[in-house]
Amino acid sequence: MKKMVFLQKFLLSVTLVAFSACGGGSGGDVFSGAADLSILATPNNIDTGDNVLLEIRISNVHESGIALKIRYPAALEYVRDSSILKISGKESDISPKNRVRVDEFSYLVYYLSHKQLKDGDGGEVILQLKGVASLDRDKIEVDADVDDPLISNDSEFDPQNPFFEAQAEANIAIS
Repeated sequence: MKKMVFLQKFLLSVTLVAFSACGGGSGGDVFSGAADLSILATPNNIDTGDNVLLEIRISNVHESGIALKIRYPAALEYVRDSSILKISGKESDISPKNRVRVDEFSYLVYYLSHKQLKDGDGGEVILQLKGVASLDRDKIEVDADVDDPLISNDSEFDPQNPFFEAQAEANIAIS
């Protein structure tokens, strides 16, 4: 009888350990999204004609890479050739694949690979936007989607249906 109780307790503990090790937790290689993002806008209160510097930190990049989408109000415009990808202190010039305005928003879309971002460890995209009209308070937002390897990056982003859900944002005002 003692052997049977011991055996039941042993099997129960092995089963509990096995189930707790299977998925469902928040650690390990559990998929949690395309990437982790944060954004800093400096300064966040500018005059018309002045530039704001955006620093977008990217980490935990999906193995398929990402489409990094930036949405900002029409009172700002992208400063051409201002984009830099910074990884481990090294900087390289990059350009957005898409630059498009839809109604009151503009979008920039960069496609970044897992390998390009140090095998998913991440880096920073740094760029400038120029204030072209007055704006009380609004937001500059960022979102990352998994880059679909079956769709060409030339046609992957649809401005009429941008599938944009802000993961991080920075306030901006233009006087």
